[in-house]
Amino acid sequence: MGIAVFGISHQCVELPLLEQLSLTQDEVMKSLFLLRHKPEIEEIVILSTCNRTEFYLVTPDARAAAHHVTAQLKNLKGDYPESVFERFYLKEQIEAKRHLLRVSCGLDSLVVGENEIAGQIKEAYRRACEINTAGTILHKLFHTAFKTSKRIKTETDVNKGCCSIGAAAVDMADQFCAGKRGATVLLIGAGEIGQTTARILGKRQFGRVMIANRTLEKSAALAKEIGGVAIPFHNMYEMFGKADVIISSTSAPGYLVSLSEMKELLPPPPARPLLVVDIALPRDFDPAISELPGVTVKNIYDLKEIVDVNLKRREQEVGNVEQIIAEELQKFTDWQASLKINAALASIRSYFDELRREELEKCRYQFDEKTFAQVDKLTHALAGKYMHGLIAQVKALHEDNRIDAANLDVIERLFKQQRIGEGDE
Repeated sequence: MGIAVFGISHQCVELPLLEQLSLTQDEVMKSLFLLRHKPEIEEIVILSTCNRTEFYLVTPDARAAAHHVTAQLKNLKGDYPESVFERFYLKEQIEAKRHLLRVSCGLDSLVVGENEIAGQIKEAYRRACEINTAGTILHKLFHTAFKTSKRIKTETDVNKGCCSIGAAAVDMADQFCAGKRGATVLLIGAGEIGQTTARILGKRQFGRVMIANRTLEKSAALAKEIGGVAIPFHNMYEMFGKADVIISSTSAPGYLVSLSEMKELLPPPPARPLLVVDIALPRDFDPAISELPGVTVKNIYDLKEIVDVNLKRREQEVGNVEQIIAEELQKFTDWQASLKINAALASIRSYFDELRREELEKCRYQFDEKTFAQVDKLTHALAGKYMHGLIAQVKALHEDNRIDAANLDVIERLFKQQRIGEGDE
């Protein structure tokens, strides 16, 4: 039985298409249930985020399992051209295991070392456990991924420092509002960057997050997701004097707010300091607004310097991360090998013990209870001696790497087959 991952990510397909192939929670649960009952799929966990949709499988036939997954995706999402599914990757055995460990620590993410993916993997695993589609192998593999991710966070700096413009904007807002309880943030724009920024804001300790977008439905959905408040786009100007931080990321062709307009929107003596983080290109706020008392304006170039420094620091840590992944991967591989050796040894022990019991039962009538107990003890000791040499030899060959999983499988099947043969006679 092998481990495989079949999936697609930002590494091999455009984000708009990736979004279409992303699965809702209901679709994940339905797919887990249906795919687990396919004959080629023993265990399954589905990881679906905005950047990847992946199926982690325990299967005797990875290609057959991938065919079932493709059919299920077509049922859920409609018939995509075959060219779309040609862009899916199928990784097996060591590559599949390594892939999950790299994903879990953010090495395969859009932003190297990002933290969000670890939580998403835990949620994917939780869902699989909920309906019992993860078994012995995937339980161990995913816990290995969790352990690897934790080690990397504590033993390296790959997760340190924000590495996206949205995250940098929120970090700047955090620093600006330090010590201020109940701070209010106004987020303008709910496009891709705006959504990322909003989700990060939702995880921080701000008092209120207001979201304004030209399409109210979009800002309402995002506000509901993060526990914020959606406001109509034309009403946002009324909030300027009530906000501590404004983060803007629209696609407007020119300034949303000029210096003269800002003067009118803010009270004459500023009621509170205001930070404007303008991460739009072209800019949404006239940079001259920074001349107003109490107003600080930062733009995307100010933030990019922070991001670039952090990215460079993270990239220097990749070697250390890969070393930890290699160590944990080896531990998992050793654990898998121990399953095989234990199964093979159990077959040998079971064979000798069953043979002993069968022969003992044939002459049981010849002994009284006390004598039979003594004979049982004697034959048990003899069987142990007979099998000891064989078991010791198999263990030694395994420890010297002179016997692999395929050989162990043959031994296990051989002794099981012998028991069947003995019983049939």
